[in-house]
Amino acid sequence: MLVVLAPGSMGTDIVNVVRAKRGSGIAIYMLSIISGDDLLRGAGLANSLGVVISQALPFPGNINMAIMRAYMADLKKYAPEATPAYTSLEGYIGARVLYEALRKAGAKPTRQDVLAKLNALGKLDVGDLQVNYSRDQKAGNKAVDITMVSRGGKLIR
Repeated sequence: MLVVLAPGSMGTDIVNVVRAKRGSGIAIYMLSIISGDDLLRGAGLANSLGVVISQALPFPGNINMAIMRAYMADLKKYAPEATPAYTSLEGYIGARVLYEALRKAGAKPTRQDVLAKLNALGKLDVGDLQVNYSRDQKAGNKAVDITMVSRGGKLIR
């Protein structure tokens, strides 16, 4: 078993070297600092197959959560050609948090107003997903999901 703690091309380079030397006989685990798309692009399907990636967000498209239903609806409305992905979901949730800070900052917010409101948000439900933003803590989802690259080149749970 190999746990890879490297982002982007460093992570895919490690996967490529390990697969070249050891084949598919070694289990490879990666952190969510590398996206499945980046892994596939850099290592190809043959080397990526079976690689496990931890995820700091719920699975995109999990319609059991309000945030996912909103994300999917907005993705369909504003980017119908896009497929659900962890990277766009992370940006979507971040935008929801920023929107809340902007809303609380008032009609003509300054940079300092927005920063102050971000630091004072506290616990915020963004749709069945709790985040906590304060001066001392910037915490998103505390759960970890596990995905694996399938034969079809998709991340599966």
